[in-house]
Amino acid sequence: MSQKIKSTVQPASTRRYLTMDALMSPFFDVSPVFSAKQPAPFFTMYWLAANTVYLLRRSCIRNMSTTKLLQIRLTRENGVTMPLYLTNLLIWQLFVNFLFPMLEPTSRLFGYVSFYYFYPNASGMGIIFEPVAVQGLNMSKRAKHQIRLDWHRFSVNIGPPGRDGFRHPPSVERNLPHLDVPKLGWKHWPWRRKHHV
Repeated sequence: MSQKIKSTVQPASTRRYLTMDALMSPFFDVSPVFSAKQPAPFFTMYWLAANTVYLLRRSCIRNMSTTKLLQIRLTRENGVTMPLYLTNLLIWQLFVNFLFPMLEPTSRLFGYVSFYYFYPNASGMGIIFEPVAVQGLNMSKRAKHQIRLDWHRFSVNIGPPGRDGFRHPPSVERNLPHLDVPKLGWKHWPWRRKHHV
């Protein structure tokens, strides 16, 4: 007899839970929002917005049109191989879409602005920080105040250290990440640095 009662009660309980799920699904069912068909339009809008904000920011700081800035960024210069050109575009987009949205507000807290730079002659790229206060100066004067996180080809001495603490020739070419801070006298640090002699 107890088995019959259980068998009749269980379907009723099941129906009750199914009914509650059906009632609550319009409020808690997120599958329509995150369906497989939705990410493409969302990421396209985000990609367009991120690039627009970056170009507008550069345009405001450099007093240059966004069209000119985009043309400079997309131009493949003489001597630049296709793999290097595509690598540059890929890293630039990674910077614009993922790093710049967090890096630029953080830089502003310390009075700096951030830029992505491509060095076609040195086969590399980098991120440059400049003080907001020097944006009205010409390039050579701004460069004295920059902090540069670069990765490109450069020449470095590998001979014994001289009296000034820096290595003498011979030199070799390297393509390695390095830090440049002109105000501190750092150039291609830590690969070119003063040694204790």
